[in-house]
Amino acid sequence: MAGKMVTQHTRAEVEGLLSALEGHADGVIEAAKLVSNKINEQEWHAYSAFRDRCDDFDTLAIVIEYRLKNLRGGRDAQLERQFEELQLFMLTATLQTSLHFLRILSQKNDLPLGSKDILLGELRSIYRVKQLLELDRYKAKISSRAAKDIETAEEILSLIIERAPSLLQLGVAEDA
Repeated sequence: MAGKMVTQHTRAEVEGLLSALEGHADGVIEAAKLVSNKINEQEWHAYSAFRDRCDDFDTLAIVIEYRLKNLRGGRDAQLERQFEELQLFMLTATLQTSLHFLRILSQKNDLPLGSKDILLGELRSIYRVKQLLELDRYKAKISSRAAKDIETAEEILSLIIERAPSLLQLGVAEDA
């Protein structure tokens, strides 16, 4: 059985995608600003739009990472550094916005209608951000603030979960 041929991508192609990724980063930052303004008013659609932008960024990042691995002529340290800088920037920006959101939720006695999906998404997001920031390529580069933000976000998540235990009942049968 013959092996599959892997498409080799050009530097110009990857540079174009990195430029698009920067544009996505700008969009995420703009959405994050809207979240900060709207969340206090319990306008959750702004947060959903922010999450959608983050998902778009992550999807494009996956494509770029693949193309960097299959770059015609071999690895390009400069492009890889640029990609990692964008990734690190987005991870820390996402973490800060998530933290702001979680602080607001933690101050509420009752979680608003529709917040279950958002909270579950935050649990997954913070877990993913924490895993990525612990990778060797990022670990030495994260700021002390980002490391503290991860700890704070985990503490706030714990508080929310304790204050609203029924929120996370996901249809798992409990022994009687």
